[in-house]
Amino acid sequence: MTTLHCKTFLLLAALYTLSAFSATAQQGGASGARTLNVVSTAEASRILFQLDAPVETIKGTATDMKGAITFDPQNLEATKGEILVSSGSLNTGLTLRDNHLIDKDWLDVATYPTISYKIDKLIDVLVKSRDAQTGNIHAEAKAVGTFTLHGTSKPLTASLSLTFNKQTGQIVVNTQFDVPWKDYGIKGKRTMGMTVGDVVKIDVIITGKS
Repeated sequence: MTTLHCKTFLLLAALYTLSAFSATAQQGGASGARTLNVVSTAEASRILFQLDAPVETIKGTATDMKGAITFDPQNLEATKGEILVSSGSLNTGLTLRDNHLIDKDWLDVATYPTISYKIDKLIDVLVKSRDAQTGNIHAEAKAVGTFTLHGTSKPLTASLSLTFNKQTGQIVVNTQFDVPWKDYGIKGKRTMGMTVGDVVKIDVIITGKS
């Protein structure tokens, strides 16, 4: 091979390698971190909440969610992100009760329009399955982060399960935790003549996709 042909070959090889590296970086790579945006449809991401009352158990939903999760299949502990929910989207199925829920004695949506959970990392990660062929993962862990409600932020550690589908680039996270609403400065005026329990039980499903 002549010197000119050799240089041409090396140049083409370098360009090919650079192109392949760039494409892998844009896709997040097989083992690199990638950012997954919350899919904000009721079928994909939703919150269920439950609050005990003397006459009945009050149940409701919230579906107006947004946010993003940074996720590395090879380093689950480094998972982080933030989920935001519109306070005004909470719905218990009864308009009068919902109106009480969003007023100043409860969520005060006019002043505090957003509820959020910021995840800093995962701990106690247990990989239940990792498919070597597909790259799919199912794991359980605890999320360490900060929960903000009614303008008050407090540390919150919550157990969760996550399922990652490499083919679709989708992650589904399910977590449950309790929120003692009085700790967040909520006055909690009697609603429709009833008192309610001190703890709201939260069940969250989040779907993220690149």
